[in-house]
Amino acid sequence: MSELWKMVLSLSLSGSVLIVSIFLFCHLFRKKLSKSWQYYIWLAVVARLLIPWSGEINLVGQAFSAAEQYVGQRETVAALVLPDSESSESQETVSEAETLDTDGFRSAAVPVADRPTETRFQEALCALWLAGAVILLIRKLTLYQSFVCYLQTGSTEGEPVLLEALGQIAEELRIKGPVELSISPLSPSPLLVGILRPVVVLPTAELSEEDFRYTVLHELTHCRRMDILYKWLVQLTVCLHWFNPLVWLLARETDRACELSCDEAVIRKLTEEEKRAYGDTLLRAAKGAGSWKGSVPAVTLHESGKLLKGRLEAILMEQKRSMWIKALSLILAVAVAGGAAALGAYAKPREEKTARFTSGGNDFLLEDGISVIERDQVFYILCDGLTEDEAPLVGVVDGTMIMVVHRGLSTSVTLTANRGRVFEDAKKVCREMVEWGSLSEKDADLVLETAEKIQKGETDDLFSERFFEGSYYQSAYYRAPYLFYVGYDLTEEAAARCAGTEISLESGEKLWVSFSDTGQKWMEDEAFLSVLQALFSEFRTKEGKRIAEIKRPVVSSVEEVGFDVEALTEVYYASGDIGRFSVMIGELSPDRQKEYIEKAFQQEDAAVFSIILGELEWRGQLKDTLLDAYLSRAYEDRNVAFFAILSDYLSEASAQEWYRRISDQESLRSPYASILWDRLYNTEEDWDW
Repeated sequence: MSELWKMVLSLSLSGSVLIVSIFLFCHLFRKKLSKSWQYYIWLAVVARLLIPWSGEINLVGQAFSAAEQYVGQRETVAALVLPDSESSESQETVSEAETLDTDGFRSAAVPVADRPTETRFQEALCALWLAGAVILLIRKLTLYQSFVCYLQTGSTEGEPVLLEALGQIAEELRIKGPVELSISPLSPSPLLVGILRPVVVLPTAELSEEDFRYTVLHELTHCRRMDILYKWLVQLTVCLHWFNPLVWLLARETDRACELSCDEAVIRKLTEEEKRAYGDTLLRAAKGAGSWKGSVPAVTLHESGKLLKGRLEAILMEQKRSMWIKALSLILAVAVAGGAAALGAYAKPREEKTARFTSGGNDFLLEDGISVIERDQVFYILCDGLTEDEAPLVGVVDGTMIMVVHRGLSTSVTLTANRGRVFEDAKKVCREMVEWGSLSEKDADLVLETAEKIQKGETDDLFSERFFEGSYYQSAYYRAPYLFYVGYDLTEEAAARCAGTEISLESGEKLWVSFSDTGQKWMEDEAFLSVLQALFSEFRTKEGKRIAEIKRPVVSSVEEVGFDVEALTEVYYASGDIGRFSVMIGELSPDRQKEYIEKAFQQEDAAVFSIILGELEWRGQLKDTLLDAYLSRAYEDRNVAFFAILSDYLSEASAQEWYRRISDQESLRSPYASILWDRLYNTEEDWDW
């Protein structure tokens, strides 16, 4: 709903700029520009206010996006941050409503209902706007209907002579379709109502032949130009943008310009004597005008005294315009149209499809024609005619994952990291899953067929498991401005088959780096190679880590994503790109990481929640006090999934304490007690059994 409000607000802002500009144009060149130009130019504003279209140049849209990014980067999840003056020896137990960060600060977690947010404020404004628009539109419709019913009271059809004269004038103006004539003593003035069935309403039939002709000529000119439809568009614009005072100015100016331009169209073919006669008709119509309280979308011959004076002056001063005035009118019209397009409007950011997945290069068909694609180290079996865009996003994978994707349902099977024995492992895992009822026999056959093709190397992928020493292992890294994937320990055979280059590490060691087909364009990029040099030099300093012993790495893909870590993290989080988000989250400060963990907890985003916990643990920043605070909230909310995720990170002592606490409060068969029991006492041998 807030997206709708942003769009309406941006349209109103764009329209306001145009209203002010056109208003100035019309007043500066009032005597130069034709009345028709001053009337129809407002259509550009109406279109801008009603149509949420934007092109490549989108000034207002860019301004809204910049403001949105500014606010998003400064959003704080903790409502109160106070220094903790207590020493580490005498730390207090953090309550459920608090979390303790790694820098010794206590953050009070404010309940969602008590925390005002930009989104909730925008939704409230949107609801207020929508209520006002609906009420105003209903009022205008009912007022118009009441006015029509008021005119019909005691009205009669025109006499045959008048109808014949009306038909002749309509034929002169080349009006297609019937136009009715009605005589209503209650009509405040000669006027035209109706769009599909236009009716000329006269307050009396006692008009001279000259007055009848000019009156009907005026109203039928409105009919030919479809001015009532124009007025209704303006009224709809007023209803949608009722909060903008400049839109009410737009309605007033179009009403004024409507009558002036109609007069201009009528007198265009009249002689000087006929122009004076037409002006006299306006004066006589003004003298006999009645009154109606309210404004309705109808076009009348008589308006206010001030406007009538302006109309008479315009009639008397009307003259043929020179070519340069016509050229100026055209230039101004093009400028207004271009300005309306360039101003643009707010549009919800669209996800880039190219950034959704990183292809692993293994795409093939099963025997029954079902497609299998490898994206971000996951093999997706696309059943039911699904496409790549409909495949679900998956986080970081440890091993080989095969996912059977049906419409509305997906089942994943995680197998060994060694693709050289993935088929044997698949037979065991699928058999167990079928016995447990978590995998159908048909889907198990699809998984086995896919695993067999992976193991046999029928996908013709250079970087399949048989080309790596030991188990296949690949990681993603961000080193500004690049986000790239690196696999480790190619065999000598594989390294000889693919392109590569040699780089020098800081220690003087020479390291051969291979590049996949998609990454070869970066092989001679000095800036990227310097990033690799720094990365691999850093790896060599990590004693006891497998990464320190890497040989013959391979760069599988590279993206130049930019330097704004905060913005990139937010984009990947908002688009659901968990793989890239998991890379960027490690580049944020601990405070920003905990803002995301709080956001993930509130939105029940288990994948993001687990990723950030793992990142904090890897950095040694995950404290039991933080876990206790979230465990308390998950337990209080009866959120089993988040309780299970958090319990995996507890130390044995903390897990024992929590198990005792829960066993004192509820049955040992409760899911929370069972989760902690598995955490404490189930070993790998237990699972094998």
